[in-house]
Amino acid sequence: MESKGTKGSSPYHSIMPQIPLSIVRLVVSTDGEQYRVVDVSGAPDGNWIRRRILAKLTIPEHLHTHFFIYPSEAGTLALGGALSDRRLFSHCRDSGDPSGSLKFFVSTSPDRRLPSDSGFASQVFPVSVNIHVPNPQIIPLRTHQGHEMIGTLSDWINS
Repeated sequence: MESKGTKGSSPYHSIMPQIPLSIVRLVVSTDGEQYRVVDVSGAPDGNWIRRRILAKLTIPEHLHTHFFIYPSEAGTLALGGALSDRRLFSHCRDSGDPSGSLKFFVSTSPDRRLPSDSGFASQVFPVSVNIHVPNPQIIPLRTHQGHEMIGTLSDWINS
């Protein structure tokens, strides 16, 4: 981790200004088999590149902090550790090109393949609601079939 960043920024955010990239295309995968091309031309910094990659993979913004970007090659998962924003930008600046020679693996861990379809984030991080009600009251609840059931509010929310 390079720096803590500011509120709303990536924990990998670099605060040093950088010269924007020229024409650079990356090839990214969440499973090491199916790839997407991400154009990061003109990127001002690594945080911008990271957000662009995750958006291209349709990872919801509220889940971005759970995902890491690793150097990779075709057919492989992570080759090395997760890249900070500074290292991601430097890697793209130094080795990136218009033909997509740079490849990255994106996941929640270096050895975890994720489904490559656009709805995978909900499979990886299923939505669950668990609400604690400090003073539960017994309330009747009418189901959509018209049956009345008795229970606490938290019983109905957490069932």
